[in-house]
Amino acid sequence: MYQNIKIKILLVGCVFFLMSFSNHKYYVSTTQITYVSASESLQITMRVFTDDMEALLQHRYWDQYKLHPDNYPERIDRTINKYVSSKLNIAIDDIPLKLQFVGKKYKDDQVVCYFEVEQVAPFKKIEISNSLLFDLFEDQQNIIHFSTDSLKKSLLQVQGNAKNAIFL
Repeated sequence: MYQNIKIKILLVGCVFFLMSFSNHKYYVSTTQITYVSASESLQITMRVFTDDMEALLQHRYWDQYKLHPDNYPERIDRTINKYVSSKLNIAIDDIPLKLQFVGKKYKDDQVVCYFEVEQVAPFKKIEISNSLLFDLFEDQQNIIHFSTDSLKKSLLQVQGNAKNAIFL
């Protein structure tokens, strides 16, 4: 048990270490999904390399996006929300949820996006599908960390295997 926790901590540390380099050859995003029972909500934090998100938005929406706090923040927020909402799908007990975009910030070489889903009653199953950036990078990997008051689970989603179910 203790060995598994050490391995998970090491894995997460390595991913964040690798994500700290601006010129990277790894295509990784991380998404933290937390069920907060006190407020009956899902709080979602997604981290993506800024240059990967820029390349994706330019490729998909045929526009010259430069992700920077001073560059058209409302327009970029709408576009990121539109894209992420089409690629990150969450269902609770087989009922699809609609993500609410809360905002974003730029941190080092990453864009950090925040989403929330309110009025989520306690549930028995959550299905998560994250195909973020798969349409641009063949070797994209999306790491999902899911937690509740009593459970922590990490998932790796790749091309051809981008959906998981967690039973509580």
